[in-house]
Amino acid sequence: MSKRAHLSFRRVVPVIASSLIALSGCGGDDESPKDHDAAGKGGEAAAAGSSAGRGGSSGAAGAAGAAGSSGRGGAAGATGTGSGVEGEECMTTADCGTDLVCVISAITEDTGIRVCARPCAPATEAADCGSESCESDTGRAQDAHCRNYEPAPFAICGPGATAACGGQRTCLFLPDAPIGICVDVCALDPSKDAGVDGPLLEKCPGTQTCISDIVDQAGVGICGTEVKRDEVCGIDMGKFCPASDICFPDDPTNDDSPQHCREDCTKSGMCTMGGTCTAYRNLFSYCKK
Repeated sequence: MSKRAHLSFRRVVPVIASSLIALSGCGGDDESPKDHDAAGKGGEAAAAGSSAGRGGSSGAAGAAGAAGSSGRGGAAGATGTGSGVEGEECMTTADCGTDLVCVISAITEDTGIRVCARPCAPATEAADCGSESCESDTGRAQDAHCRNYEPAPFAICGPGATAACGGQRTCLFLPDAPIGICVDVCALDPSKDAGVDGPLLEKCPGTQTCISDIVDQAGVGICGTEVKRDEVCGIDMGKFCPASDICFPDDPTNDDSPQHCREDCTKSGMCTMGGTCTAYRNLFSYCKK
């Protein structure tokens, strides 16, 4: 992975589709990526809008592309002549920079995301990818590309980062974005069946707790830390706001701006704890201080 992909400023947070949870786990940290099927390697968590705004994000991301031919890709084909960097969305290999090709990655419901990536072949994986894995989400040689497995929680993952998650973690895609966050998915009530396939932790690691209202699937939560109003927050840090608040950057025009939990005044139009109820792009309103 050649860059840290930025996340998008969105109030909505991702949804895990129950049919895809089992596909998005990537196995144990000590396991070889070869032990997993192509869907698991791609980290296929579905992304959609939710009304909860607890886990904010930082930066900007483009919309996911549609499936189709990846141009003259593949380990034996021509590489790019354009300016696209690794993980950047593309239409054809000509859009990508030197030594990169345009591949189809993260197949979900017959839709693929085209990104610039380093081509490889399984037979020459070590020479092509070093310590990373050579994988094709489509099963086609021209879509084989180098992908690394992130060992840490809340790491950036997805085709936009040419990365997947290690351990039992799921790549939880952000809305309308080709990237996501590696998270531990947990059962809000371990005594009840959450109705999903795949691993759900009964107890979160360390001091983290199973936080609700991050995904729409009933009974499913995300391991993290709930912080108080006005405290620093961010899904990429595993810090989530109370359900009544929104995680929002102090300066939405600055990708590196810190984020804090702010009161959600979308429905009431009033701020009970100070600040001015401020609309953001007709999406929601928050109490600006």
